Amino acid sequence: SVTGVQTCALPICFRIEPKKGGQARKRRPPRAVAGNLRGLMNKPVCIRAAKGQYVVVEKNRKVVNANRRKCGSWETFIIRKDSIYNTAWKTYLSCQPNGRLEGNRKRVGSWEKIKVIPQKGGTFAFRCMAHGKKYLVAEGAGGRNMNANRPKVGSWERFRIEPKRR
Repeated sequence: SVTGVQTCALPICFRIEPKKGGQARKRRPPRAVAGNLRGLMNKPVCIRAAKGQYVVVEKNRKVVNANRRKCGSWETFIIRKDSIYNTAWKTYLSCQPNGRLEGNRKRVGSWEKIKVIPQKGGTFAFRCMAHGKKYLVAEGAGGRNMNANRPKVGSWERFRIEPKRR
């Protein structure tokens, strides 16, 4: 039997590992992003909406959109235990009672507590822990503004988290 050999057939790679009884079995390795949030915590990341645009905190630090083609400094975040921090403005994302998402808080309070929840296909949902525990949404699946007003997760509420490239 072969131990620890990786084979790839685009777009999927498998690792062949021995099974009890000597027969080899195929096992899909964990995806770099899916379920491996721990590897992305407390490090610079970029967040992408369903249509591929990056989430950004605009210059006024109040408006949060998902409409950028590239991940620059304004689009760089650090996901902490219970919050999302924008590195450019040194502010936290904040869920407002009216369902808006803002990016202008200097400290984490109850409105800034956001839970990251793994979803299917290597995506994540973000749930506000205040104001009815609504989910973040990129309106139109991206290309528009972000809100914090969805009661359940659909395609517009799923995001990809990517390590920030230098």
